[in-house]
Amino acid sequence: MKRTIREVKRLLKLFSERKISLQWKMMLYLISLILSGLGIAVILLIVIGGFGGTEEKITRLLEQRLYQSSEEAEEEFEEYTGYALQMSKRLGSFLYTLNRSRD
Repeated sequence: MKRTIREVKRLLKLFSERKISLQWKMMLYLISLILSGLGIAVILLIVIGGFGGTEEKITRLLEQRLYQSSEEAEEEFEEYTGYALQMSKRLGSFLYTLNRSRD
């Protein structure tokens, strides 16, 4: 980056001393034209809101993901609750038969 800045400064110095060729003048003109166009495009995007609204989009996406995750977790908890109920019934019946066999 520093090298590029030095080269541009050198070109500007040569340009002011009129020791620069027409090719370099044209290249400098095209670079300044491109940079001006990009600057105008960025300014227009900022003015019309092209860069705005990202915070709301991110918030909305995170809320959707949170809702989906909570739904998935709720479904898994219900499933594990069912497994726990089945296991407690089996354990209860096993303990019942074990106690009856001891008597």
